[in-house]
Amino acid sequence: MKKTKMTIMISILGVLALILGACKPATQEPVFTEEDLQKQVLATQSARATQFAVETMAAQLTALSMPTNTPVPTEVPTQAPPPTQEAPTAVVGDPTATTVSQPVDPPGDTSCYAMELVYETLPSGTTMEPGEKFEKSWTVRNSGTCTWNTNFDLKLSGGEAFGSNKLGDVKEEVVPGDTTVITLRNLVAPRTEGTYYSFWVMSSDYGDQFGYGPGGAWGLNITIQVKKP
Repeated sequence: MKKTKMTIMISILGVLALILGACKPATQEPVFTEEDLQKQVLATQSARATQFAVETMAAQLTALSMPTNTPVPTEVPTQAPPPTQEAPTAVVGDPTATTVSQPVDPPGDTSCYAMELVYETLPSGTTMEPGEKFEKSWTVRNSGTCTWNTNFDLKLSGGEAFGSNKLGDVKEEVVPGDTTVITLRNLVAPRTEGTYYSFWVMSSDYGDQFGYGPGGAWGLNITIQVKKP
């Protein structure tokens, strides 16, 4: 009797086992460990980074292939400097005048200017006291071919000015061959003892300068010795 019950129980358990086996699904979901999940996440991130890099490179290549609006610099041709212009020629005399008394040389031409020393006051080496006032005169002849007018001056060319304004006036018109006297007034001897010199030349109304002697190279001079009494 006991064996029969045992047999029945085993049979029932076997049927139950068959029933439970028939109720299970055909496939089971895979079971992932924590390590498997980490590997899957890292693989996904790497794939996304690779995809982003590829997309960025593709965008850069597309931008490079597009035409640019940046202008290309062109070489500017060098311009030659303008030609040097000559100074305008000065007009001599009054262009409206109907008569000319005498030809006038253009500025810078001293071929018609010449002078001779005829006489002078205050001989060279005259002794004076410091601060003494004096004057000097020269009688000169126009030995050239051009007339001197009242715009001519006797001009200091070097040395001591003796308190003057460095100019002496021609008071009259001097035609070729005539003489005139030119005087420097209100000159003052220096206050320090010593020998002092100055040299003076004629200056035309155009600024041409000339003296006397060979080639008009000598200047009219003043030479004094300053001594205390």
